[in-house]
Amino acid sequence: MDEYRLENANGMEVRFIALGGTITSLRVPDRNGVLADVTPGFDTIEEYQADGRYLGALIGRYANRIADARFTLDGITYLEPCQLPPAFTSISDRLRSDGWLVFDVHTDAMMALTVSRPVVSGEKDGCRFTITSAVDPDARASKTRIEITPPEGTPFGEQHRQHFHRDEDIRAALADAGFEATAVRDGYSDRPADESTLSATWIARRR
Repeated sequence: MDEYRLENANGMEVRFIALGGTITSLRVPDRNGVLADVTPGFDTIEEYQADGRYLGALIGRYANRIADARFTLDGITYLEPCQLPPAFTSISDRLRSDGWLVFDVHTDAMMALTVSRPVVSGEKDGCRFTITSAVDPDARASKTRIEITPPEGTPFGEQHRQHFHRDEDIRAALADAGFEATAVRDGYSDRPADESTLSATWIARRR
């Protein structure tokens, strides 16, 4: 089985195998620069193949086969609000009791910000960028075009379709599918989400 290794200039290293993208090792430096593997796992490929919990896997048993889900080739995958209930139900039907579901969604605050600022331009790390959004409030969706001009090389762009989800709709869809929402975080931080949260990370457990 193929194993891949990525390393940055600071010595941080990740190794993963062609078994659901399973991360077998993640070595990071501590405050003193000493590298340590912080990933729980096994010592052999055979142990990963025999593991029914998919420990360390990036791609689970469903791998884009969730019923009624939506995917795009030019952009990022987003579920429309009406697709949350069947998607959650499909996951719940295949997830053992006490299994965890983690996902992130754009919020009402993100929709309000996008409506108020349909065009955003700036510069970061020498690259000029322009983000243009057209919001459909009734559909709770927007079409967003990102144009990037690097200091050298060819400018490029990409287009996304984004959806904005209500807190109460998510809670209802989770409950109907047999999940209990245990936490909602501001992005990928430890801070609880609030009315100003633009992207919320939900953590739910199957009952």
